[in-house]
Amino acid sequence: FKRIFQKQILFWGVGFLILFLINILVELIILPNFGLDNTDNNDIYFQSWWLVVGLWMLFGLKFIKTKI
Repeated sequence: FKRIFQKQILFWGVGFLILFLINILVELIILPNFGLDNTDNNDIYFQSWWLVVGLWMLFGLKFIKTKI
């Protein structure tokens, strides 16, 4: 049981790492190439980004709470 729980926690943490790397990629390559860097036009990206991060966090916290 404990080993399965550790794997799932690792999966959740790797998910955050992947989300972070996607954000770095978008902010360094995609937004500047489309001319959206430091403009109001990229607000929908950042709103969507924080929604995904928040949902991932809530999913993980709910999961951890039920397993502990």
